[in-house]
Amino acid sequence: MRFKYKAIDKYGLEKEGVIVAQTEDDVVSYLARLELTPISISKEKLSFLYQLISGYFEKISIDEKIYLYQNLGLMIRSGIDLGKGIEVILEEVSSNTLKNFLMNLKFNLEQGKKMSEVFAAFPNYFSQLEISIISAGEESGKLETNLLQLTNSLIQTKQTRSRVISSLIYPAILVSMAFILIIGVFTFVLPKLAKLFQDIPAKIPLFTKIIFSLSLFLHDNIFIILTFLVIFTVGFFIIGFKFGIFKILWHLIQLRFGFIRKIVITKSIADIAFNFSILIDSGLPIIKIIELLEGVASYYLHKEGLRQVKEKFLPQGKSLTESFKQTGVFPSNFVALLGVGEKSGNISANLSLIAQFYRESFESMIKNLTTILEPIILIFVGIIIALIALAVILPIYDIITKVVG
Repeated sequence: MRFKYKAIDKYGLEKEGVIVAQTEDDVVSYLARLELTPISISKEKLSFLYQLISGYFEKISIDEKIYLYQNLGLMIRSGIDLGKGIEVILEEVSSNTLKNFLMNLKFNLEQGKKMSEVFAAFPNYFSQLEISIISAGEESGKLETNLLQLTNSLIQTKQTRSRVISSLIYPAILVSMAFILIIGVFTFVLPKLAKLFQDIPAKIPLFTKIIFSLSLFLHDNIFIILTFLVIFTVGFFIIGFKFGIFKILWHLIQLRFGFIRKIVITKSIADIAFNFSILIDSGLPIIKIIELLEGVASYYLHKEGLRQVKEKFLPQGKSLTESFKQTGVFPSNFVALLGVGEKSGNISANLSLIAQFYRESFESMIKNLTTILEPIILIFVGIIIALIALAVILPIYDIITKVVG
């Protein structure tokens, strides 16, 4: 169980935290070791809103996970006592979230708990895949190997994420600057021109009237509009996560736009193959591996295909390769290389090759997409600016024509 506590240290400063323990007495014992006097101890109740917020703000970063898994793996391999090793890590880390977890880990290991049990008590920090790989390592006696495999997996994930983000930075900056520019012009520049033309007894074109009316509305209600947008966005995210609306929308987008579907399929295959290769080496049963891969797959048909492999084809006695082939949703080269690996007894190596190929394809697709998006964004911004300029120039031209005439 997770207990939330408030306590006072020897200097009279109040401390708060969360501890995984069996009873309140265990929590008191834990606090005593930290030289803390408890004020209150209660079972932690996690509301949906808290889980949503904590998922974004209270988490262990990918860099911290790499550091954690790497050090734990090396300590186990070298034979260092984990309790003392964790104390060394605690001195190095600056994140309060990671420190709190490490103190929990040290305390529970000293109480005789398994490492995987402690990790499983923090589902906001660690995925089911990570917890299962650690658990399999404990059962097979290869915990240090599995921890180092997790390290390599996270390094690969970080590198792919960094390349994708670097490809999307420029289009994101273009869109942001264009949005700020358009809002700025409509809110601060056009209202002044609108008031100026109101005082001139001249006929203003309909298009210009629409643009001026919109700009005056934005100018007079900008704070109300921004407040409404913030409330709407927060509410939309909460409802979207609560009722799974985002998943439905994402499926519809994949169905509607072929190029997005292709990118998602490529990323999904890369993730499935890479994690499959790690899980095969971790010693987990094949049914459990397929179950975990369902959570890794980002394409909904791959999730359904993996479910069929687990619940329908493997229980019928079909081979792994035949089971994947029967689903009809996995690429032929994936199935072929899986078959070669299954026959040669080297599935992991073949899956790593598949993962590398599809990861490189995914990164190439993202790069090509951003290359296409950049001129489209520039053209869109140019059209908006041209329309605004036209709305201003038309009445000026009309007035000049009348004066000259």
